[in-house]
Amino acid sequence: MKLASLVAAAACLLLPLAGHAGVIYEWRPLDGNTPQDITLRLEFTQAAVDGGAFSFSLPSFDMAPSYPDLGLIAFHYAFPGLSEAMDYRPREQQFRYGLGALDLNLRFETGGFLSGWIRANDQNSHIVLQSVGTLFTVLDANSDAGMAGAGCGWPGSPSCSGATGYLQARQAGPAAQAVPEPHNIALLGLGALVLFGARRRA
Repeated sequence: MKLASLVAAAACLLLPLAGHAGVIYEWRPLDGNTPQDITLRLEFTQAAVDGGAFSFSLPSFDMAPSYPDLGLIAFHYAFPGLSEAMDYRPREQQFRYGLGALDLNLRFETGGFLSGWIRANDQNSHIVLQSVGTLFTVLDANSDAGMAGAGCGWPGSPSCSGATGYLQARQAGPAAQAVPEPHNIALLGLGALVLFGARRRA
């Protein structure tokens, strides 16, 4: 089989994977208020970002297998000391045991910022954030396992709140930009091989 045929076949196999690249928004704290050192990351399709706004509600005990056309690719929340992060990927993974709830009402602002509100609960931990403009404040966060690593004490103590920060695209600019994935880089490499092979035969 000729090189060009091999390259074309490999490109066809990689094309479905390349479509999974999304725009990733990450928590960027502005102060040392509790909860401290949290990790909050949301990934959306470029189409959702281009739409300007996003709203979704996943009720508790929703055992639907997937929401592949949702526009949300992944939701991730964790804090120091949490044994198992809160992860939800609509295309492939529910919250653990299918018990989580997620409410999002967001706008994609200029400069790669998000605004709106977020509520997430996986029956072990929960967090609630709301923004004024693009500045988010954690209104409530707690966990059955305690949040000592986030500066909030153990179960039964007051819930964590007060931290402020932004949810901003990983590559912020005039508009949010898609984060390249290895699959996309591989496709570019295959294209370069095709051009190189064609040039050598010329």
